[in-house]
Amino acid sequence: MATKSKTKSRVVKSAVKPKIEEPLISLVKKSNSKFITYLAIVILLGIALFLMAKKYRGLVIAGMVNTSPVTRMELQKVLIERYGKATLDDLIAQKLLQQLAKDNQVVVSNEDIEKETKSLEDRLGGKEALQASMDRFGIDQKKLREEITSVILQKKLSSKLFQVTIEDAEVTKYFNDNKALFDKKTFDEVKADIRQTLTDQKLQEQFSTWFADQQKKAKIQVFI
Repeated sequence: MATKSKTKSRVVKSAVKPKIEEPLISLVKKSNSKFITYLAIVILLGIALFLMAKKYRGLVIAGMVNTSPVTRMELQKVLIERYGKATLDDLIAQKLLQQLAKDNQVVVSNEDIEKETKSLEDRLGGKEALQASMDRFGIDQKKLREEITSVILQKKLSSKLFQVTIEDAEVTKYFNDNKALFDKKTFDEVKADIRQTLTDQKLQEQFSTWFADQQKKAKIQVFI
């Protein structure tokens, strides 16, 4: 019986495999592999970030002086300090004008804009003269359209809200006082234009007074 027990014990012991330590070189290889993978990821991320920073740097940096950046925040701060108040006043006035036009059911069509643009071209001496004026003042087509729209809204509001009468004596006096402006044209040739000019002037005066009153009544908040 003792012999059988010893034999069984030896069989059990031989069935349990001894733990074999992983060779050091294998651990080094695995460690190097992980490091290389990690390094590759870092490099790729770095390249991606560099390319994105180069592409979108204008969103943060406005310019460079040698190695010193001029940030957009610095630029915006100076622009707001110098021109912020006047620019904001213009934007507020445009927004209020649009609201008042809507309240009074005044709209501007593409035809209105084209007609006013043509009139502006004629006054300046043609399309090239208009483009030269736009270039001189840094105005693009979008800005020109916005400005013309505001002019038309003002004219339409004025015509709808105010009544203006121009007497014949006013037309005659204007012609006599400004003959040099009419290049030897006769009174009959220019009296219709003079009447329209005087009408526009009076409407402008009434509109300016009315609009200033509307600004006082409006709830306008400024945060800069």
